[in-house]
Amino acid sequence: QATPSYSKWDGTTGTIVDSIVFNNVYNPKDAEVTLSGSKILTGKTLQDDEFEFVITPTGNTVLPTGYDNTVKNAKGIFTFNKLVFDKAGVYTYNITEKTTTSTNYDYDESIYAVTITVTDNSEGVLSARVSIRKNNMESSEIVFRNGFVPTPILFDISAEFGGTKTLDGRSIKDGEFEFR
Repeated sequence: QATPSYSKWDGTTGTIVDSIVFNNVYNPKDAEVTLSGSKILTGKTLQDDEFEFVITPTGNTVLPTGYDNTVKNAKGIFTFNKLVFDKAGVYTYNITEKTTTSTNYDYDESIYAVTITVTDNSEGVLSARVSIRKNNMESSEIVFRNGFVPTPILFDISAEFGGTKTLDGRSIKDGEFEFR
């Protein structure tokens, strides 16, 4: 009976080995998601960088090291940095608006729960599906609505008015005319 022998060839020399081992590596193309939303303000003109929005991972989801989880609005839109996924799974986040101590704003306290489901088609491509829920209801978009109520300006004004009444042709009787 013949005993097989195996050689591993590195391009210039061969080395005898006990068995043949094939190491295959599967690296599917990453899935990428960019989350964004809108800002609506009533009562005054919305300014760029006026409001901040935060994305927070929930459950076992983590944000990549160095990921900036806070963004500001620009022209009524806010956009978070791209999220890159290198493996299939379910990733969950909450998106909220930061509030300030200003009493002039009526802040939208909505919490948008974002679920990103990443799947592998086994042909080298990961794909992501995003679902959004606002206060436990399906939502097709992320929109924060605020109102602005300006502080009233109060003036302390006092004035005295005076005058005289004349009547041509006869005398005025007391209480005959009333002024308001």
